[in-house]
Amino acid sequence: MKKILCLAICFISLVVSHAYATSHLSTCTFGKQTLNEVVCYGPAKLIQTTVSGNAVIAGPLEAQHTVLASMQVIGLTNLRNSDVKANVRISGDLTAKNGQFDGNVDVTSEKILLNNSTIKGSLTINSEKEEPQLTLICGTQIRGKVVFSNHSGVINKTKDSIIEGKVVNGRVVQIVSKEKCPPSAASLAILPSYCSIRYLNDVVGGMVKKCSRNISVAGKKMKSYS
Repeated sequence: MKKILCLAICFISLVVSHAYATSHLSTCTFGKQTLNEVVCYGPAKLIQTTVSGNAVIAGPLEAQHTVLASMQVIGLTNLRNSDVKANVRISGDLTAKNGQFDGNVDVTSEKILLNNSTIKGSLTINSEKEEPQLTLICGTQIRGKVVFSNHSGVINKTKDSIIEGKVVNGRVVQIVSKEKCPPSAASLAILPSYCSIRYLNDVVGGMVKKCSRNISVAGKKMKSYS
């Protein structure tokens, strides 16, 4: 409770300090445009948006094909094909698919899902409940540490996902995901030279479809071109 109160106070301070930013008192919806900063008091939806400064959201956030300099959210956060260039702070569940975080990520949540995503810094997870769950699938990479700050947590990780730093106050459980993942870098590296560039355009939902000969990569058959 103290943690949530502190986050609320911090958010109010941020709003005051960003009084001259692009701000909205209801649902925020932005399309393909570039903004200096964004402050939203309510749900936010960013589609093909670039925010060169900070994005401060008091409500759920959905971002697709979006680039943010930094981000602070109090609410459910769902990112797809989006990049955040600096540090991130979120109070609420986080789901990221094909996302990239260039700085550190601090999340207050019991549930985090990273799908084919990369955190170049460290991930800190704060939770008011016991055993918060972090799930890493489809070749997700965390370059720094994973720290569970107040309750020990569980990392559910597929074999192709990597944590390069230490795991602090948590345990790792290997899982098998039902998600259809794109081919890993290792699979692409062993493609023979006779596979044409058309191959890359024939990868849909993680299924390798065609090549110039009948071969198998990572257990997936590839058919000949006609």
